[in-house]
Amino acid sequence: MVGKRLGSVGLGSAYGLFFTLLIFVVVISVIIIFVLHFSIRRSLTVRRIVSISMLSLGSLVGITGVLILIQGFFALETILGLSRYDLLWWHTLFGIITTGLALIHIYLNWIAFKVFLGLTRKIKNVPQNSFFKR
Repeated sequence: MVGKRLGSVGLGSAYGLFFTLLIFVVVISVIIIFVLHFSIRRSLTVRRIVSISMLSLGSLVGITGVLILIQGFFALETILGLSRYDLLWWHTLFGIITTGLALIHIYLNWIAFKVFLGLTRKIKNVPQNSFFKR
């Protein structure tokens, strides 16, 4: 074992990999936000894709979390052919990707968030034939 570093938290370890992946996903999300801001800022198709992706990945985070709890509670070796560490790896990966999508989702729906939080009372620039017409 000469020359091996045991227990390091570098890029080669699991936590270092997930931290690096989280930074990568956040940077990619910020780049996507800038691209959306300067091109198709409020496209309904992009909103739909981001919302459906968040729903599906959020469901996968929940399912893998429940499977991890079941596996730990009943002391099972594998569930669906996956060990607890495999499930934890997938759970963390889905959570990291969902974090990036959440940033994009907040950007795309910022006006609705402002109205929901009470920071503004009116929705500006709404077409006359809109559902939100007052």
